[in-house]
Amino acid sequence: GEVYDISSPLTQNLTLTAQWKIKTYTVTFIVDGVVYQTITVEHGSTFTSAAESINLNLVSVFSESGVMAYNENGEMVVVEDSAVEAQEMSKTDKVINTMLQHKWQIVGGVAGGVALIAVIAAVCGGAKRKRRH
Repeated sequence: GEVYDISSPLTQNLTLTAQWKIKTYTVTFIVDGVVYQTITVEHGSTFTSAAESINLNLVSVFSESGVMAYNENGEMVVVEDSAVEAQEMSKTDKVINTMLQHKWQIVGGVAGGVALIAVIAAVCGGAKRKRRH
């Protein structure tokens, strides 16, 4: 459609359509003091999900402006270009992370079965120990 000049007087009915764009920001991941990877994320993405998308665990977030934003779950979200200190996931974390991100892709098979058993044991190991009286 045509762009309307707001300063001109209205002489007839007019319908204006807003064009919304989701803002994106760059998040730079620093591992062991070196830039590991820079990714682009949408406004309001969580730092945790951004880190997990490249198999990193979040350590800390740097904010030049001092502004920290949180979503309704209390997770820190991206509202500006940011730098993040992170560390590479352990092999177990990577498997768990991959499973969580691709739940629908978990298929049987020997290798898959072995990995699943190891991961389920890692996830449930801490919680399911019965106390002996």
